[in-house]
Amino acid sequence: MGTSESLQAGSPAESPGGTEVLRSRDASFVVVGVGASAGGLEALSDLLANLPEKTGMAVVVVQHLDPQHESKLSNLLSRVTHLPVVEAMQDPAVQPDHVYIIPRNMTMTIAQGVLQLAFEEPRHEPAAVSGSAADAKGPNSPARWLPRWLRRPFRRATTSVAAGVSAPPDEGEVDRLRQELAAMRDYLQSVIEQKDTVIEEILCSNEELQSTNDELETAKEELQSVNEELVTVNEQLMSRNLELTRVSDDMTNLLGSANVPIVAVGVDLRIRKFTPAAGKVLNLLPADVGRPIGELKSVVEVSDLEALITGVIDTARSEEREVRDQAGHWYTLCVRPYRTAENKIDGAVVVFGDIDEAKQAQMRLKESGEYAQSIVETVREPMLILTEDLRVKSANQSFYQTFRVKPEETENLFLYDLGSGQWNISSLRTLLEDILPGHHTIEEYEVEHDFPVIGHRVMLLNARRVCPRDGAPPLILLAFQDVTEHRRAELLRQSWERFRILTETMPQIIFTAKPNGVVDYFNRHWTEFTGLSSLSIENLSWTQFVHPADLEESLRRWQHCIDTGEPFQLEHRFQRSDGVYRWHLSRANALRDAGGNVLIWTGSSTDIDDQKCSESALKYADKHKNEFLAMLAHELRNPLAALKCGLSLLTGASHESDRDWALRMAEHQVRLLTRMVNDLLDTSRITRGTFQLQRERVGPAELIERAVDTVRHLAEAKEHHLHLTVAPNLPQLQADPARLEQVINNLLTNAVKFTPQGGRVEVSVVAEGGDLVVTVRDTGIGIAPDFLTRVFDPFVQVDTSLVRGRGGLGIGLTLVKAIVELHGGSVEARSDGLNRGCEIVVRLPTVGANNVNGSGPPSLENGPALAADGAPERRRILIVEDNLDYALGLRRLLESAGHELHICKDGLGALSQASAFAPDVILLDLGLPGMDGYEVARRMREDESLARARIVVISGYACEEDRRRSREIGVDEHLAKPVRFSKLLRIVTETGRGSIRR
Repeated sequence: MGTSESLQAGSPAESPGGTEVLRSRDASFVVVGVGASAGGLEALSDLLANLPEKTGMAVVVVQHLDPQHESKLSNLLSRVTHLPVVEAMQDPAVQPDHVYIIPRNMTMTIAQGVLQLAFEEPRHEPAAVSGSAADAKGPNSPARWLPRWLRRPFRRATTSVAAGVSAPPDEGEVDRLRQELAAMRDYLQSVIEQKDTVIEEILCSNEELQSTNDELETAKEELQSVNEELVTVNEQLMSRNLELTRVSDDMTNLLGSANVPIVAVGVDLRIRKFTPAAGKVLNLLPADVGRPIGELKSVVEVSDLEALITGVIDTARSEEREVRDQAGHWYTLCVRPYRTAENKIDGAVVVFGDIDEAKQAQMRLKESGEYAQSIVETVREPMLILTEDLRVKSANQSFYQTFRVKPEETENLFLYDLGSGQWNISSLRTLLEDILPGHHTIEEYEVEHDFPVIGHRVMLLNARRVCPRDGAPPLILLAFQDVTEHRRAELLRQSWERFRILTETMPQIIFTAKPNGVVDYFNRHWTEFTGLSSLSIENLSWTQFVHPADLEESLRRWQHCIDTGEPFQLEHRFQRSDGVYRWHLSRANALRDAGGNVLIWTGSSTDIDDQKCSESALKYADKHKNEFLAMLAHELRNPLAALKCGLSLLTGASHESDRDWALRMAEHQVRLLTRMVNDLLDTSRITRGTFQLQRERVGPAELIERAVDTVRHLAEAKEHHLHLTVAPNLPQLQADPARLEQVINNLLTNAVKFTPQGGRVEVSVVAEGGDLVVTVRDTGIGIAPDFLTRVFDPFVQVDTSLVRGRGGLGIGLTLVKAIVELHGGSVEARSDGLNRGCEIVVRLPTVGANNVNGSGPPSLENGPALAADGAPERRRILIVEDNLDYALGLRRLLESAGHELHICKDGLGALSQASAFAPDVILLDLGLPGMDGYEVARRMREDESLARARIVVISGYACEEDRRRSREIGVDEHLAKPVRFSKLLRIVTETGRGSIRR
C-alpha cells in the first residue's frame, strides 16, 4: 500500500455500510474493513461468528456510534467470536486473526499496516466508510469468508484498489448515494421491525388488561360475598352484645347483693369491680375502679398483696392465707385466677372471708392445750398426745425428727394407722384403751420393728393418763425411748467377747484394723509366733515382721484395699520368733454399716509354709516328670525302632546270617526294654515304700566280678581300659545279691557310657573298718559342682539336651542310692568338674570276715520232671491271655518243646474249658476282659478237678502287692512280663506245686 487509506466513523445518524479489503504493509495477510450502521450489529455478529479461528486476515470494524456514550461494541462482539476483539489504539501494528473496533468520535486511518487515530468534531451528517485494498481475486481471496450478500461489493472494492486507479467522481457520488440509500433502507427496515415489536407488545398488554379486568370482576364478587358475611357477623355481634349486657347486669346485681368482700382486678392489677361488702372492709369508693390495687390504703394488713396477685395470675393457682385488720379482726384472704370463657387468665378475684369467730375459738383451744403441749415439748424423747379413741392429737418435735415424718402424716390419724402400721399391735392397743377408763399405765413395752426411712429400731413405750386444766377430756401421753444403740452396743460387746474367745483358740493369726488400716488387735497366736508381749504389740507395727522382699508389695496392696474397700488377699512371709521366715496367706474383709461405710477390718493370716514347700517340690517333681516322660518316649522308641527294623529284615531276609543278626538284635533290644521296665517298677516300689530285699550271706568278690564281666563287652566296644582291683579276705555281706549286682552294674554302665572313646574305668573293692567300700572311677565327662547334690534325684541326667547320645532314663543312680541305703550303706559322688572324670563311692556294712568265698546259688526245691529217657515230660498247658499275639507266641515256643497247648482269651472261657482240658499247668494273665485273673485263679482253686494243676501268673502287674494277692489265692508262680523262655520252660516242667518265685 503506497498511500494511506482512511476509515471514518460518522455521527449516530444513519450511514451506509460496506466492506473494504486492504493489503497489509508486508502483503503477508489481508485487512478486511467492515462498515455498519446502528442496525447492522446482528449481521456483523453473524459474520464474526462464522469466521474460523485461523483466517489469515485482520478485521477492522467501523460502525456509527453515539458520540455521547461509551462504546460497548467490543464486549458485544467478543461474545460471538473466537477471535480477539479489541478497541483500536494509536499506532498499533495490525495483526492477523484480530478484530479492531474504531473508538467513538475518532477518524481511523491505516497506513503501511499501522492504525492511526484522530479526534473528529461532532457533525450532523453521516460519514461514509471508504478505503482501498489489494487484489481480492484468486482462490485465496478473503471474500470467500464473507456472507453472500457482502461478497459482490467486497470484490468490487478490492478490484478497484488493486488496479491503482480511483473511480470517476460521478461514479463515487453514485456509490455514496447508493450506500446512503442502502443505509436508509436498513434504517427503515429496522424501524418497521421495531414497529412490529411495539404492536406485538401492545397486543400482549391488551391481553394482560383483559385478564386484569377479569380478576377485578372476580374480586368484586368476592367483596360482595364478604360484605354479606360481615352483615351476618354484625348481627351476631349485636346479639352477643345484648347478651353480655344482660350478663353484666346480672353480675352487677349479684355483686351488689352479695355480703362477701370480693374485688376483681385485671392483669394490670387495676380494680375492675368490687362488692359493697368489700367497700366496707377495704374502704373502697366507686371512683377507685380503675386504680391499681396497690395504691389503696386498706385497713387489712396485707403487705405483699400485689406480689400475691401477680403470682396467682402467673401460675394460675389459688393462694390462701389468714390476715387481720387494724382492729384485730381475722379474715381468710383467698386469691383465685379469673378465667374467661376461652379459659384464659384475665386477672384475679380477691375474696375476704370472715373467720374471726372461728379463729378466736381456735386460739382458746390452743391455749387450753398449751399445758400438755409444754410438757411434751420439754422432753427429748418422742411423745404423742392421744385422744380416748387413740387418735393423735399432737406430737412433739422429737417425734417428727426421730421417725422422720411430717405433722400432716401424724396428727388426727389413729395411732395404729401411722407409718406402715408398726403400732398396730393388738396387745399394745388393748393396754392403751385401758389407760383412761382404768387409770392404768404402760411401763417399758418393747416394740422391735423395721420402720420406714429409719430402718430397724428397738423402742420402749411408756404411757399414762394426763388431764388438761380447762376441764377438757383426759388424754393419753405416750412416750418412746429408742434403745436400739444400747441394745446394739450390748450385742456388740457380747459378739466381741465371743469373737475374742474364738480367735484365741484358733491356730491362725487373727487381727482387726480400724477403717484407716491401723491394726488394733492381734490374737494370742500372733504373740506366740512373734514372741511379743501385749504391750509390745501396741508399740510395734506388723510391717516390721514382713520379709523385706515382700514389704513393698504388702504395703501397696493393703493401702489399695483401705482406699477402695476391696477385700485383701496376699501371700507373704512373716518372721518367727526364732528368726525364720514362714509363708502366710493373709486375708481381710471390711465390715460396713447400713450406709456402706467401713466400720472395721477383720482378717486372718494362715501359715502356708509347708504348703508352699510342697508346691515347690511338686513343681520340681512335675518338671522332672515331664523331662522323664520325654526321655522315656525317646528311650522306648529306640529299641522299638530297632525291633521294627529287625522284623522287616526277617520278613524279607534271604540269607541265614541276616536272620541270625536280626534275632540277636531283637533279643538285645528286648533285654534293654525289660531292664528299663524293671528299673521303672523298682523306682515305683521305692517311691511307695514297698521295695523289699531278699537278704542272704554274700561274698562280694564273686558278685562284683560277675557284674564287671557283664559290662566288659560294652567297655571293649568303646575301647575302654576296664580294671578291677579286689582286696583279699573281704568280709561277707548280709545282702540281696541280685540287687547288689544291679548296683554295681548300674555304676559300671554309667561309667562306660559317660566316658569318651578310649577312656579308663577302674573298680576297687576294699574293707575299711566295718564297711565294704566299692569305688568306681572313670575319666569321663565329670559332674558340675552345682549338680553333685542332685545327681541321685529321680529322672535327673547330666545331659538333658536333645542331642544327648548316651540314652538312659535318669533313674539308675536313684536306684543305686535307694538299694544301698536299704542295705544300711551310703553312696557318694565326687568330681573335680566337667570333663575331669567322676568317682562313685559305695559303703556297705559287713557281717564278718569268714566264708569270704560266699555261698553258691540256692537250689530249687523241685527239679524238672524227666521222662525215662531223660527228656522233660510232656505237659498239658492252658494259656489264658487276651493278647492273642503273645498267646500264639507262647504256644509256638512251648509246642516246640513238646507240650500240648490250649488258648482261652478270657476268664469265663477258661473256667468253662479248664475241666474238660484237664491242664497240668495254667499260664494266667491278670488283666482279662470280663473277669480279672485273681478271680479266675480263686475259682480254679475251688474246683477239685484242677487241684493238682500249677497256676503260673504271667502279667505286667508284678509289684509286691500283686504277688501277695497271688499267694493268698493259691497261685504257684508269679512272673513279670516279659519272661525268659528258659525260665518259663523250667517252671512248667517242675513237679509238684511250689511257692511263688520272684
